[in-house]
Amino acid sequence: MAEQELVQARSKMEELKTTGSEMNKSGKVSKEVKACVKDLESLQGPCEERKRKLEERARILDFLFEVEAERVWVADKKNVVDAFGGSNGFHQAQGAVKRFATVQSEVSARKGRIENVIERGETFPKSAEVIQT
Repeated sequence: MAEQELVQARSKMEELKTTGSEMNKSGKVSKEVKACVKDLESLQGPCEERKRKLEERARILDFLFEVEAERVWVADKKNVVDAFGGSNGFHQAQGAVKRFATVQSEVSARKGRIENVIERGETFPKSAEVIQT
């Protein structure tokens, strides 16, 4: 949305510049029109900076969503592992061993994904400025 507004403002600015140049050649440009064009041009830098911060914030929030998904997955598997308490019989113990082996293979398979999320997190800036934007 903001990017569309910026594109529209740039288009309008170019239109104003063209009109202003034509009016300037004929001597009809007022101080207000020149000031308006100057003010509009001065917004370019702050708009680009805001866009950069918003994109960085979106990247961080996406990362935090991934972190939360991994935390939920780990908590679910922890609950499964915690449920492997004492078994009363041989068949129950065999079933528990099979379920535990399944969970263990799932954890091993997921380990790489979790490590990738952690590595991705280490690329973010240490300050909280971007999140507060």
